[in-house]
Amino acid sequence: MTTTLRRTSVAVLSLALGAAALVGTAPTAHAAAPEGGAFVGTTFDHDGDPTCSLVDTGDGDEVALPSNGVPVKRSYSTTGTVTDSNDPEDVTRLTASVTGTARATTVGGTLGTFEVTSNARATASATQGASSSCIGEAEATAGAVVQFQLTTPGWLTITTATSRGGTAQIAVTSADDGETAHAEISQDVQGTSTRRVYLPVGTFVIYVNHGVTAYTGSDARPSVAASLTTTASFVPAGSATAPAAGAAAPYVALGARGCASRTVAATFPSAKLRSKIATTTFYVNGVRRAVVKGGPTKPVVLGAVPTGAVTVKAVVQLKSTKKKTKKGKKPKTVKGKVLTVSRSYVGCA
Repeated sequence: MTTTLRRTSVAVLSLALGAAALVGTAPTAHAAAPEGGAFVGTTFDHDGDPTCSLVDTGDGDEVALPSNGVPVKRSYSTTGTVTDSNDPEDVTRLTASVTGTARATTVGGTLGTFEVTSNARATASATQGASSSCIGEAEATAGAVVQFQLTTPGWLTITTATSRGGTAQIAVTSADDGETAHAEISQDVQGTSTRRVYLPVGTFVIYVNHGVTAYTGSDARPSVAASLTTTASFVPAGSATAPAAGAAAPYVALGARGCASRTVAATFPSAKLRSKIATTTFYVNGVRRAVVKGGPTKPVVLGAVPTGAVTVKAVVQLKSTKKKTKKGKKPKTVKGKVLTVSRSYVGCA
């Protein structure tokens, strides 16, 4: 036989839909909070001569997924057998097992982080090997789905790590119409990939599915096991990626970015340190934008900041000082140090 099964499992899709149906079961008072479901499942299929038949215990389990950061873990393991009524010796044995863990958190009333990890294994063994009149397929799947609402636009960063033999599928769609796809990701090679997706104001659904498939036939894959991890995190547009870093941080505070105004404001919070500053030069994405003398008491507002991702840097030149010398000699001038501080921000659109 040369035909092999490569169909999407109806049972797995049913589990995913079952998990998706759990979305919306939370009390109305918490309707704006992220909510969803997690699932694990196994499924079996067969092909070949009309005399081939399948008996299996494939099924699955789904459970509600809260957004309180508490992990939800489920495991499932089943078996199947394909036989040929014309040949009692032609038997194909199938196994599938999976453990999946999902976790979601809420930040500022919307999705903060979403993580799905899985360990899955499937086997398919035919007693007559490639000469069997039947083909068997075993699949193990784990995943989760979360619906969340955004009142401000922002960026969803999705990272997937897949070991050899595993397949990860991720989709981000609009819940308002159920059709608009903002991201569709499929990864079936070993490695790690990251994708950043811009989401406008609205309600969205992110769906993650991990799986492995074993099958018999001329190009058989008799055994496969894989570990997969998918993480997604949301930050509002224009957010800083991390606190400001650099030796000049005590002298200059690089504040929040204003997307509507296209500005970043800098302040000099310490009166004592302000008196030590000669000049401060500000750069946006490496381009010099402003030079100010001393340590001003009012904020320095950098305007016309690009709408994409930016890095703002402040270079502080401290005042020179006089160093005492031996009696009778002029004091020695010591040039002030040059200190820097920088901060990066995600794009506004």
